[in-house]
Amino acid sequence: MAEQDVPGDLVDRRRAVRDLGRALRALGTASVMSEVPTKILCQARLLVAEATSILGATSRQAGVPSSVDDPYNGVRMFSPMTGEGSPFVAPLSFETVDGVASATCTFGEAFEGPPHHVHGGISAMLMDHALGHVVAESGKPGLTRKLVVQYLRPVPSGMELLVRGRVVASGDGDVFAQAWIAAAAVPGTRLVTADGHFRLLRPEQAAKLMKHFA
Repeated sequence: MAEQDVPGDLVDRRRAVRDLGRALRALGTASVMSEVPTKILCQARLLVAEATSILGATSRQAGVPSSVDDPYNGVRMFSPMTGEGSPFVAPLSFETVDGVASATCTFGEAFEGPPHHVHGGISAMLMDHALGHVVAESGKPGLTRKLVVQYLRPVPSGMELLVRGRVVASGDGDVFAQAWIAAAAVPGTRLVTADGHFRLLRPEQAAKLMKHFA
């Protein structure tokens, strides 16, 4: 849905969510990199606690969609991988050419496992999301049934990464897809690969999953 078709108050709120997401991601990076004196850390904790109290003054219940979301038009503002309001990861944006979806991203020190390298669990989450994206984009959205991740080489932190995925087969309610991670500067050398098996949702399952957005 184009922004001009969205009510003005919702546009403003989504912009505020985006700005807050950026600020929270910057805060997370600053907190894990900080070497300020202990006194300053304590002062920062009090400021964060105040912000937490302000944001928590009015909350939605768990399982209830956010007022800024519109999943029928692909808007999930707090998705951990694509949400512009996510406090964790800068939102991924995929482009598809000849059946291959591609996106770039960078994971800083907040996502380290081994020093200077991205935690393997983050790579697995990234692969699951990339696979889910290409499956949904194929017109046959489903849920992950099996995910097999192979770690070929360490994934550097602080380096622009290229994420790609494609559907390789489908039939009888199942879709199979592949995804991989490479350094953007060396796209031909795969660092992590994944194979995903997705099960298509039956109409009644999709209706149940989406009922909160009706």
